Amino acid sequence: MDKDNLRALLHSVLQPDTERVTEATATLKKDYYGNPQSLGLLLQILVSDDSIEIRQLAGTEARKLVPKHWSEIPDGQKPDIRSHLLQSTMSESSKVVRHASSRLIGVIAQRDLAENEWADLPSLMLEGATNPNAQAREVSTYIFFSILDEVEDSTLFDYKKMFSAFSHTIQDLANPDVPMNTLFALSKVAIRIDTDNDDPALNAFRQFIPKMVNVLLHFIRQKDGDRITQTFECFQTILDATPRMFDPHFRELVQGMAQIAADNTHDSDTRTQALNFLLSCLIERKTKFQGLRIGEQLTTMLFEILSKEEAVPSLVEDDNQDLTRSCLHLLAMMASELPPPQVAGPTVVIFKKFANSPDAGQRQAAITILANIVEGATDFVRYQLPELFPAILKLLNDSSDVVRECAVLACRDIADALPDVMAKKHEEFLSSLARNLELAMEGATGEDAERYMKIAANCCLAIDGLVAGLSAKHVKAYMPELVPNLTRLFAHPNLDIKKSAVSAIGTIASAAEKDYLPYFEQTTGALSQYLSVTEGEEELELRAIVTDTMGELAEAVGPEAFSQYVKPMIEASRECLEMDHPRLRESAYMLWASLAKVYKEDFKVFLPGAVQKLIEALGKEEDADIELPLDEEHTDLIGKEVIISGKKIKVVGESMEDEDDDEDDEEAGWDDIAGYSEVAQEKEVALEAMADIFSHTGKEYMPFYEKTVTAIIPLLEHDNESTKESAISGMFRLYASLWKLQPEAQSKWTPGIQIETKPSQEIEKIRDLLMEKVMDEYATEQDGTIMMEYNSSIADTLTMCGPFLISSQGTVEAIIKVLLQLIGKKHPCQQEFDEEFELEDDENSEDAWLLIESAFDVICGLSKALGPQFAEIWKIFDKTIIQHASATSVTERAATIGTIAEVIKGMKGGCSPWTDNFLKILLHRLSDENPGVKSNAAYATGLLVEHSEKAAEIKKAYQSILGKLEPLLQVDDSALLDNAVGCVARLISKYPDTIPISDVLPVLVNHLPLKQDYEENEPVWKTIVQLYKSSNSTVQELTSQIVPALEKTLEEQGDDMNEDTQGEVAQLVKYFQSKQPGLLERYPGLAKALEW
Repeated sequence: MDKDNLRALLHSVLQPDTERVTEATATLKKDYYGNPQSLGLLLQILVSDDSIEIRQLAGTEARKLVPKHWSEIPDGQKPDIRSHLLQSTMSESSKVVRHASSRLIGVIAQRDLAENEWADLPSLMLEGATNPNAQAREVSTYIFFSILDEVEDSTLFDYKKMFSAFSHTIQDLANPDVPMNTLFALSKVAIRIDTDNDDPALNAFRQFIPKMVNVLLHFIRQKDGDRITQTFECFQTILDATPRMFDPHFRELVQGMAQIAADNTHDSDTRTQALNFLLSCLIERKTKFQGLRIGEQLTTMLFEILSKEEAVPSLVEDDNQDLTRSCLHLLAMMASELPPPQVAGPTVVIFKKFANSPDAGQRQAAITILANIVEGATDFVRYQLPELFPAILKLLNDSSDVVRECAVLACRDIADALPDVMAKKHEEFLSSLARNLELAMEGATGEDAERYMKIAANCCLAIDGLVAGLSAKHVKAYMPELVPNLTRLFAHPNLDIKKSAVSAIGTIASAAEKDYLPYFEQTTGALSQYLSVTEGEEELELRAIVTDTMGELAEAVGPEAFSQYVKPMIEASRECLEMDHPRLRESAYMLWASLAKVYKEDFKVFLPGAVQKLIEALGKEEDADIELPLDEEHTDLIGKEVIISGKKIKVVGESMEDEDDDEDDEEAGWDDIAGYSEVAQEKEVALEAMADIFSHTGKEYMPFYEKTVTAIIPLLEHDNESTKESAISGMFRLYASLWKLQPEAQSKWTPGIQIETKPSQEIEKIRDLLMEKVMDEYATEQDGTIMMEYNSSIADTLTMCGPFLISSQGTVEAIIKVLLQLIGKKHPCQQEFDEEFELEDDENSEDAWLLIESAFDVICGLSKALGPQFAEIWKIFDKTIIQHASATSVTERAATIGTIAEVIKGMKGGCSPWTDNFLKILLHRLSDENPGVKSNAAYATGLLVEHSEKAAEIKKAYQSILGKLEPLLQVDDSALLDNAVGCVARLISKYPDTIPISDVLPVLVNHLPLKQDYEENEPVWKTIVQLYKSSNSTVQELTSQIVPALEKTLEEQGDDMNEDTQGEVAQLVKYFQSKQPGLLERYPGLAKALEW
């Protein structure tokens, strides 16, 4: 084996000639690298060749061969090799070669130290770290870092001596490579320290943290971009590996990073990296971060940064190295993870202060930060939003194009999260969005066309979200203008505009229902051309959206109008399954679900094919077609598939290219494992579609029932959060669907622990299978989102299907235990690394509260399923839940009062022992500062009056209740008014002799028909019928007002009434007709009641 030939091959590898490189690489692998002598020759070239590039490549290649050949080099030769290698590295003039040699030494040391060879190397390097010669210090510290990076056995290092040397090297700022190498080394040391136990190295390490910060600040002052990045990476490595390491200095570290981010004299990359580190601190140490109570300060800082940035969020690439995007990432995460008073509250204050600022940058930043907290603090924003509408509308009509663009983006995001709230000002918002769309379309023909087309697309998406919150009545009024204008955009050359317009039309159709029929043919004609698209990533995405919209159109116009499109759409959906485009396949599944909703059991002709494809989707293997680089140590894996975290990964060898001079990117290729997530997403959609199909096709689905259960059960343990949620929901929906298919004698249930009528064997079988799986996970699940899905599914199923679900021995007790853990924040899914850090009970982020609220939902479900017998269980939860009624958070107070209402409704007379306690709480909350809390309190008070058997206590409270209700009946809030009216109705109905009907009833009738909470029609019309039956003179005098109110109620809300209320109303209409024979001619809408 010839050294000169080997050198020539290395030279060829470095040439810009692909064919020559490929040939040389193949020769090296075939004729040289399999022979142990090749390692020796590479070492000779490394220490003696004249070419820097050749020396560097020789060191890199030698490092790869050490695991394979070092042990085959005769022991007698190794001391000389070590000595020459070390000497040449110390004297090497080229930094990149020094680093290649140092990394090589680290790999050799990994093997030698394990065999008690070269044992003095670490000590020699620590001595060299304090050598008077600058290069000796630089090389010694880098070699020591390389050794730490390779050698895992911590007992081979003298930590006392190491830290002593580092205390000098970290301050060697005159030679910046020395402190940089020290940080590299410290990041590797941190990984070895046990922060959970009394590791003696822990305190010694923590003393370096302020010095590490000083090094970072020095590099920032020197504007040394590369070293700034490397230093941040060291901090990140330590935080990721040992999150508690920074604890004693956590506040100072967070505040220091905030100062770096806020300082606009630093370059954008430096500030961005500081923001990203703050984000990591929040993620890794959420509770400790929350305990700093620094959210308001950071929110203000982020606003100030954004107010001076010119970039509009819609034009910023989703790249975490961008300053604007990093600001928004951090703010969104803080809104999600920290309590509203720390982030969402200050954001609203900032918005109010700067929305009308003369500075366009401040107006832009104000609306941007408001939109950015909506997803993480949805409920908080819900209650604040109506007050902010005037300012938002003003910004939509701002004189600045950029501010208007940001306002459009904000409306898009807010409408997506809170369509029902935005809909309260639908006329103003739709008018402003239409104007912005018109301006954007005009601008889309100019030189800044791309930007304006994005604005146009976002206008369409904002309209889409807003329309989702509208009733059919309101949508109908806008369709003559909206539908033609949006339909014209289907032909626009920009695909984003097309997609957003198509999506908006689908939402309009869903909201309008049958009222969309006049536009149906025009819409389908304009969409049909896109159902045959077969190529182009964006074009296929458009086809998927069109397919979704066709499903929405089917649900809107109904089976007869859509009948001619069923077979063509089924054929088109089958084509979608054959294309290698996950989104298209998902659109096919959802189309089938829509058609099943429309045609119900008549969908049976398509069931065999649809179910087969859905089950195939659920059974897909989640392989990742990712090729990973591999070094020589694992060449036996080349060409094979390995399983990594449950995914199949194909392995290939690593090509011979120059390594980075500082870092080994050993993790390269591992950050891209995304193939499996597409399959997981497809499974999620398939599960949702399957649930819709079996929920609507009834008995026709029964032949596929067992196959469906078999396909879903394994997914209850899926690694992907969303897929697992869909599997949980799907199984509970399957149980509910089977329950409804039973004969009425079995499906109609009575509240209580004892099951009066035994359900079918199929129900019992799926109940046992489902609850066995669920209860195993319910107590130990570590994902909060999945726990919320468990709670939601259990609560809904109890409400629909009654107590049989929990009738197995021990199930109720097990559920109660978990619920107590969740409410007390002691469940495994609520435990964090920093759980020892105590917070006040009232400090919940919205995510944390939503988990507790989901436990409240299960309690409500239990009360519904168990009826009066739930009273024994309420004893367990009473104080635990009631304490949240006085929380500082509006969301918590509203949810708690709502829970009390539902529990009273479920327990009925079983609530009586708590009458005094409930009255005290509810009377207090009837004067709450928040309308939503007052609304729930009014509802709960009415239910307590209706169901409590403590007559004396209830009658005694009548005057207090009426006094609290009086101001509520004078506000402009539909939900609050409806619930106050419902409460008054229940007061009259329960104890009519205790209330001045002649004073109260006219007020009640003046507020009819109800505007929003149609459930309260039950007590209202029951009470009015009751008064007519008792020949009450006041109600007789109000007949001229009651009749038109009833007609309007029947026209708008009749279908939403339950059977008992419909029966009461039908009696009332017949009574009116008997007294006034020509009444139906004057009020034809009343005739609807006679059909019931």
